[in-house]
Amino acid sequence: MNSSQNELSAFLQKYSSELSSKVNTSRVKAQILNTTEEDLRKASEKIQAGGLVSFPTETVYGLGANALDEEAVKSIFVTKGLNIL
Repeated sequence: MNSSQNELSAFLQKYSSELSSKVNTSRVKAQILNTTEEDLRKASEKIQAGGLVSFPTETVYGLGANALDEEAVKSIFVTKGLNIL
């Protein structure tokens, strides 16, 4: 397991109960990718298909989607359990 995977595992263990109460995880299917060309292609394909990707930032993990795809952007709000207009 590399350091990114260790960080993600530690984060999920620490915040799993808080996350499960706030985030709709019923459709979440995660795959940990690295920065290899093949993995970046997989993430790109996921975004192009309207899916979400999660990525580490300096302080938290973020969710990303195609900003030009309205349904993909809405899915960020739905996944986080946030109300949208």
